[in-house]
Amino acid sequence: MDKRSNHNRNLGIDLLRALAMFFVVIWHFIGQGELLEHTEPGSLKYWTLSAVQILTVCCVNLYGLTTGYLMCEKPFRLSRIVKLWATTVFWSVAVSCVLFIIFPETRTLEEIVSMFLPILRGRYWFFTAYFVVMTLSPALNLVIRSLTKGQFRLLLAALFLIFGVIPVGSLGYDVLRISTGHHFSWMIVLYLIGGYIRTNVPPPRTPAWKYLAGYFLFAAIHLLYRFGTTLIGLHSFSNLLLTYPSPLVVGEAICLFLYFKDAFSDISANSAFGKLICFAAPGVYSVYVIHVHPKVYWNTEIIAVFRAWDDWNTLTVCVAMVITAAALFTLCVCLDAVRQRIFRICGIDRMISRSSNAIENTLRSLLGD
Repeated sequence: MDKRSNHNRNLGIDLLRALAMFFVVIWHFIGQGELLEHTEPGSLKYWTLSAVQILTVCCVNLYGLTTGYLMCEKPFRLSRIVKLWATTVFWSVAVSCVLFIIFPETRTLEEIVSMFLPILRGRYWFFTAYFVVMTLSPALNLVIRSLTKGQFRLLLAALFLIFGVIPVGSLGYDVLRISTGHHFSWMIVLYLIGGYIRTNVPPPRTPAWKYLAGYFLFAAIHLLYRFGTTLIGLHSFSNLLLTYPSPLVVGEAICLFLYFKDAFSDISANSAFGKLICFAAPGVYSVYVIHVHPKVYWNTEIIAVFRAWDDWNTLTVCVAMVITAAALFTLCVCLDAVRQRIFRICGIDRMISRSSNAIENTLRSLLGD
């Protein structure tokens, strides 16, 4: 990250992106680790894990909102996409090579080919969706700049109806095949919401803590919904609102976004805390790429580690989740700091910037822009 740019950044947004990725790790511990599935329904441990799950489910929405907020007024740069792709390929290959040593059975021709093609082989759904959004960002930014406030609200209301209301109203039947939000179309919606906040939401007139209270209120309503459906025996509907486009999850994300945007906007890049954020921010994305590598995320030996947690009490499991997630987050950020240094020493960043600029200029010339 350019040190000069740190003074112009809202480090509260960078801090939020780091928190969102921490939430992603916790979310995967509970979901992929099957902690809830192996907990007795109705127990204190079950409801505690449910609360943690509901508090962290807004993780992807937070990342999408911050992307739209930060990128809606920036010019398109092909180098941003290429650098993200290079980072993804680097860790896809690096993690695969490590696993080849630890788990020899993973050394297959399909894995060797797939590790070099993270988009075409569908290894990371979020990266694929993010890639599409960044590619379309010039058009999305044009929409953001051209719509009046009223038109923008009408567009967002229509998108909210399509993505948030209809899937819930269909009682879990995915009528539009987009209900979970694991799709680039939902990332586009989040980008637009972030752009709306950047261009149409005035400086706050309410204390920032009220946004934080709103986040917990949405989560509490969600938990009460799960409690109610479980109490009356409608277990199949208890996770109906546990999707990224869910109105309650969107509400959580927007409230938490507004809180961090305002409450931490004055963090100085020269302070110890600010320097820590500036160090971690460039490596946050790699936390996702490393730990969600398909051969890690779906590895039965790794998933089996969580079975030891099944017999632990509520407090011990929660402490273990936080410590393990923090350790994983820190390790991945530090590993990516090494990756960044390798890229700088080898001149990869400069090569990407120069080649991307050349391609952009050529395309503009061919397209008559």
